[in-house]
Amino acid sequence: MLNTIKKLLKQVNLNKLQVTDEDMAALKKYREIYDKQHEKDISSIELKNLNIDFGETLAVDNVSFKIPEGKLITLLGPSGCGKTTTLNAIAGLLTPTSGKILFRGKDVTHFTPQKRKLGFVFQNYALYPHLSVYSNITFPLKNDENWKNKTFMKRIKARMDIDLLYLEDMNVPKTELEELKNSFLRWRFIKNELEYQNSVLYAKLSDDLEKAHSEYKLESVKYNAKKTLSAKKTLEEQKKAKEEYNFASKKVADDYKLAKQNNIVETSWKDASFLSDSKFDFKLDLKTDLETKKTQVKELKNLLKELRSKELKEYSYWDREKLLKLVLKLTQDLLKLNFALENQQLSTVDKQNLALKLEAYKKAKEDFKKILDENQEYKTLKIHLKRLPLVAEKVFFDKWRELRKHLEGKNLKEFQNSWSEEKHEKLKEYSKDNVSLKKAIHNEVMEVAKRVEITKILQKKPTRLSGGQQQRVSIARAIVKKPDILLMDEPLSNLDAKLRISTRQWIRQIQQSLKITTVFVTHDQEEAMSISDIVICMDFGKVKQIGSPIELYNKPNNLFVAKFLGMPEMGLFPATFEKNKIKVNNLTLKNKFKVANKDFADLQIGVRAEDFVLHRYKKDADFSGRIIVKENFGKESKLVVEIENVGNVNFLVSNDANYKLYDEIHFSLPVNKLHVFDSLTSERLEYEVAS
Repeated sequence: MLNTIKKLLKQVNLNKLQVTDEDMAALKKYREIYDKQHEKDISSIELKNLNIDFGETLAVDNVSFKIPEGKLITLLGPSGCGKTTTLNAIAGLLTPTSGKILFRGKDVTHFTPQKRKLGFVFQNYALYPHLSVYSNITFPLKNDENWKNKTFMKRIKARMDIDLLYLEDMNVPKTELEELKNSFLRWRFIKNELEYQNSVLYAKLSDDLEKAHSEYKLESVKYNAKKTLSAKKTLEEQKKAKEEYNFASKKVADDYKLAKQNNIVETSWKDASFLSDSKFDFKLDLKTDLETKKTQVKELKNLLKELRSKELKEYSYWDREKLLKLVLKLTQDLLKLNFALENQQLSTVDKQNLALKLEAYKKAKEDFKKILDENQEYKTLKIHLKRLPLVAEKVFFDKWRELRKHLEGKNLKEFQNSWSEEKHEKLKEYSKDNVSLKKAIHNEVMEVAKRVEITKILQKKPTRLSGGQQQRVSIARAIVKKPDILLMDEPLSNLDAKLRISTRQWIRQIQQSLKITTVFVTHDQEEAMSISDIVICMDFGKVKQIGSPIELYNKPNNLFVAKFLGMPEMGLFPATFEKNKIKVNNLTLKNKFKVANKDFADLQIGVRAEDFVLHRYKKDADFSGRIIVKENFGKESKLVVEIENVGNVNFLVSNDANYKLYDEIHFSLPVNKLHVFDSLTSERLEYEVAS
């Protein structure tokens, strides 16, 4: 009912609308801007100085990178490195503490996931178990207004294109037909272009506000984190005090039972009347000022020191229990008092900083409001955003109605008799999009089901499917609405080894055929190497290196990337560089070297497992080691070799060499394939072999 009213109101506005020369000039201007903008190579996704601070943990630390259109990018790193947190920020599932997220140059940092036009494949598939596969795939289409609008526009375009086929045979001037096509293109692009321009200008004008907001949020996170840590620490200490009391109280009870069983009667207990002393009757008051609390803390510490100096075994079992209870009570009072004191101190120092940041943020908001009120470009854009889409729509439909008059009273089927086969094919192709919404949904589901090879299981429930089939359904649901960006959070982690390989190949094939910009999260380096156009390697919330898989493998920027990427792991040899010579494990290599910007340095020399130079005889080799593990892979074997003063190093060798467990292996380092790292900074150092 509400949609019907909206449509009626829109139609009334369209009928009343008067198109002016100024409107047409504005449409032309935005079209020129749009064409120029799309000549540039705009990144599909861009992260600018992204920080996500959870208080106790800085999960994402100043991350910046660009993702090109249509590429598959993998966020790679160990568990806890921040890759899934980064993905969730891109998806809009959590709000960054500071920084920006741009989609094709448009700031979407504060957009909801629904407004970001994404497809998301979760680790656990997230299918609706009570719906069939078919219904699971149709679900996002039925609930996505953006997709419905696109389908409506496709239907209008299909009808226009079909009309144009007939109009071409009626001697209608080509300029008129071109004008109709251009008016449709204007209508289709203008709203998105205006929203884009508005977003860019808004981001530019709100830069100071964003900075002030980020600073306030960071300060707020720090403040709340300190309070949370203090509370957590207090609760842990209270728990510990209670456990100590329970343990000591149980020992007193056990000692009493043992004495009773053995008829031991002790009459020389010390007097414990001090327990009734009024000074131990401490009254806790948390509403006092800072100095009073500090005095009370000292008082409680002295009381506890006095009580803990008493030897329990010198008092009767009954007095021991009373003493333990008193210690527990005073300890808990001290912890509560300390917590209140810390919060009060926090309030006087950190709260001032928080208040200053809040004040700065409020002022920035007021300044920003004035800027918006005074900025003529922004005000014009807001007017255009409301008016020009209606203008473009009216111009298109007026032109279409005018040209359709040529078709009135004509038998259109007669025109088809003289058409070429190519024209008949065009009519057939256009007719595919000239369908109802219900039919369009069905067509999309069948198309994607065929693409991902699940047509035979559309009527089954997800619980009846294998892991691989569920993953395909999950991917089908994510891509059915043809999103601009596809996000995949470890989608293969629940599959067995063989199925992982076939599924990742299939995902790569689907991504390349659809040319969807895809962000793939994994901790499996082999997966990342095989599927990616670009790998972003992360650790402790920071980006360690960005590049193609082969770039990261052949030229790791630092020790972390060198060790993390590559199976088996790279071997590392401590070394020194001095006077153009490299000394490894007390042996000076024969060649002379030049190491970038270094005359002397402590180094780590990295060698890939497959790059070692093997020798049959010890006299030909520089180093030797003993094989302590052998893993046979068929054509080749992985050897773990124990090397004196170095440790265990991985080798990858052909099985033709016929090495056995505990054999001695002789080798030299491949001087042209070394990976040289600074021991102090862990950064890569470029080198040359001088001779």
